[in-house]
Amino acid sequence: MSQDLRELIFADPAKRKAFETRILKHDFVQNFESEALRNDGDIIYVSVNAHIVYDNPIYYEGILENITQKKAPTRKTEANIA
Repeated sequence: MSQDLRELIFADPAKRKAFETRILKHDFVQNFESEALRNDGDIIYVSVNAHIVYDNPIYYEGILENITQKKAPTRKTEANIA
């Protein structure tokens, strides 16, 4: 089974589109937060720092930091409000 890596990284297609729009406009992104899918299907929160590499083919290079633990207090507060 072949899947697009972008679909595996970004759980929300709207966030993927926002990432692509921003990186194409500025050639890089910093601290771009999004939900991501782990290999086991669980959702985690990540912060992405990436830039475009103009090679053949053009691709993105960067680092994803798992920030799930940092987001946990925020998610609990949002759940209590709802």
